[in-house]
Amino acid sequence: MSLDSSVIEINCSCGHIAKINRDEQVKIFGAHVRIVDLNYFYEQFVCDKCGAKRPKTFDKNKNLLFDPKNLKKCKVCSRYISIPRLKISDIYCSPECESITLSPEEQKKINEYKKVVEKKIKEEGAEAEKKRIIELNKFQEKKYAMVGAYKSLKQGSITKNDYEKKFKQVTWWIKEKIEEKGGYLVDNPANYISCPRCKNLTLVLWTPKYNRYFLGCSEYKNGCTWAKTIWVHGDWNNSK
Repeated sequence: MSLDSSVIEINCSCGHIAKINRDEQVKIFGAHVRIVDLNYFYEQFVCDKCGAKRPKTFDKNKNLLFDPKNLKKCKVCSRYISIPRLKISDIYCSPECESITLSPEEQKKINEYKKVVEKKIKEEGAEAEKKRIIELNKFQEKKYAMVGAYKSLKQGSITKNDYEKKFKQVTWWIKEKIEEKGGYLVDNPANYISCPRCKNLTLVLWTPKYNRYFLGCSEYKNGCTWAKTIWVHGDWNNSK
C-alpha cells in the first residue's frame, strides 16, 4: 500500500493510540510531516498519555514507519532510519546522507557539535519544565479555597453571603488564569453556587490527575455525586 503521511498514527506500548492529521502536525511540529522527512520528526513523536519516546509509528494506510524494536541510526546524521528507507539502506537515512563522504576529522567535529546542541536542548527542556511547574503551582493555589470557606461557613465564622461572594471571586480568578493559556469559560459559575441535584452548596475542587478545576457538590461525602466542568483549561500542562 502506498505511503501517506497525511495522518501519522502513534501506537504506544502503553496501549494509547493517537492519530495526528495535517493541521495537528503543523501545530505540534511546525510543519507537515513528509515521508522523505520522517527521520527529522521521529525524535519528536511522544505518547501524549505516558510520555514514552520512540513509539511504534504508522502512516494513514497502516504502513509501519518506525518500530522501536528495530531502530537503526544513520551513519552520517545519527537520525533514526525509517522502515521504508531500511528496505533501501540500513546505513543512510536519505539519499542526501548517502551522498556525503566525511573525513574522520569532519565526522569528529560534527559529533562534537551534536553534543553541544544536545546539551543545549536538554538545558532548555529542563528550564521549560521548571517554568511549567512554577506556573502550575500558581494555578492550583486556589484548590482548597472553597473547601476552606465551606468549613468556615459550617463553623459559623462566615455567612452564606460571604461564601457566595468567595465562590464568585474564586471562579472568576480561575477564568482569568485559564484565559492566559488559551482556555475559556463554557458556562456561568454563578448558576451553580448551589448543587442542581440536592440544592446544597457547591465547591470548587481540583483533580491532580488532570490538573483541572471542576465544580462538585459539598455533600459528595454523603452520596451526592453531582459534578460539572465549566472551564476549558487550555494548555496548562505545557509551558509556553
